[in-house]
Amino acid sequence: NDKPPMLLLVLLVLLSTAISDVHTLTVGKPVVVHSSGYTHTWFSRLHPTGLHSASGAHVILELNLGGDGKHCPPPGHPQNCSLMFSSVDSGASWKLQAPNWTPEIIIPSKTQPGLMAGLEYTVTPVGPKNLTAFCAGWTFQDTGDGSIKRLSEYKVHFSGFPSPLSLIVTRGSALWLDDNTLITTMYGRRHRDPFKTQTDHVTYYVTSKDFGKTWQYLSNVSWTPADGKLHVDGPAEPDSVMLDNGELMTIIRIGSFRNFLQVWSKDGGKTWYRQRLMDCCWAVFPQVRKLPSGRLVLAGGRPGLFVWLSEDKTGDKWTRLNWAELHNTEMVTQPSLQYSAEVWNITHSAQPRGVPPETTSYFGAMVLPGADSDVLLSYDRLANGWDGPPGKWGKEDNVFVTKLSL
Repeated sequence: NDKPPMLLLVLLVLLSTAISDVHTLTVGKPVVVHSSGYTHTWFSRLHPTGLHSASGAHVILELNLGGDGKHCPPPGHPQNCSLMFSSVDSGASWKLQAPNWTPEIIIPSKTQPGLMAGLEYTVTPVGPKNLTAFCAGWTFQDTGDGSIKRLSEYKVHFSGFPSPLSLIVTRGSALWLDDNTLITTMYGRRHRDPFKTQTDHVTYYVTSKDFGKTWQYLSNVSWTPADGKLHVDGPAEPDSVMLDNGELMTIIRIGSFRNFLQVWSKDGGKTWYRQRLMDCCWAVFPQVRKLPSGRLVLAGGRPGLFVWLSEDKTGDKWTRLNWAELHNTEMVTQPSLQYSAEVWNITHSAQPRGVPPETTSYFGAMVLPGADSDVLLSYDRLANGWDGPPGKWGKEDNVFVTKLSL
């Protein structure tokens, strides 16, 4: 097959049932970053390091080998439960790193390119009323040659929560505000109730003035009866972006097979003046990014794998791209790495997914520095769902990275 490695696609994209404008997109051929035939390879995240060289942007990719209720490392395989890779060419090639630490949130320095701070995923509530918490934190450096060097480890403190915490984790983007304050998100439960019966799930906003070493509670978004029946998994997995109009917008998971929750703030996250269920976009681990032009890109799914585009720069209207179909087009010469109709033949959030699931529907996403319209995406293909490879869909789990140019 002499199909070129890059495919120029002119797509008629549907917004609800109306035909939108014609968009010209370039989708790169997916790169397999990691595959495994004996353990999970899934739940990937992408992070810029702040460095850019002649070969391209420097990028970190993290992925999990276990978790979500599964044992890791697998018996007989002395591996970490997570892996970190780095790229110095905008994701075209990857180098496995040695660290046994993989932060959930990575914060590039605003003044020192290549310097980063990281926050651990799991947060431990402390104190007589569980109104404070802590997690592990690190500073580390992109050395410029594709290596990531840890500089220090410390305890990160969170304080000021208005009600007792139970299970809580870090999740989302860390954004620099104009006054050099950082804002990021966490989510969890406000009381000590069994996991499957807790209905008081909250997304928290916290701010830091010392490069992520201490954080202060700012506000929260919780469920309201007007939003409908609550799912045990939400509001959770928030991700935020600062819009061109100065508003802070967050998109939040409320469960599998459920449309995202979307909220806006006019005062940097202190209060939230608007909240809605999105009629277009669903369901887990939303990844929302802003291009230099102000246009927005959102990745998610379950069922399916989708990327949505917002041309209005406010996140009110979105057009949908079926990412599984685009992936299959680029992988036509490697049918064993294509998705089945159980993934690509999805049109709405309530459709059942395949058994076993062929993907977690979790994306990693980042805007490539130095480019006006390039987004790097990571995502997975599973051989045997949550039971691990091999299985119905193949011999191995795979995590891919590819570039979307808009």
